[in-house]
Amino acid sequence: MSDYELLTVVLMMLGIIMSILIAYINHTKSNRPLAEECDYFFVTYSKG
Repeated sequence: MSDYELLTVVLMMLGIIMSILIAYINHTKSNRPLAEECDYFFVTYSKG
């Protein structure tokens, strides 16, 4: 296995891991009702 083949395999694995990680972070962001409640409280509190 040459260096370029090894580099290609490593970069492909890194790309897959990063895409799974980004998808997981976006999924956990969308399922946090506590953060929405805090934002709602902050907006209503700052208005007066």
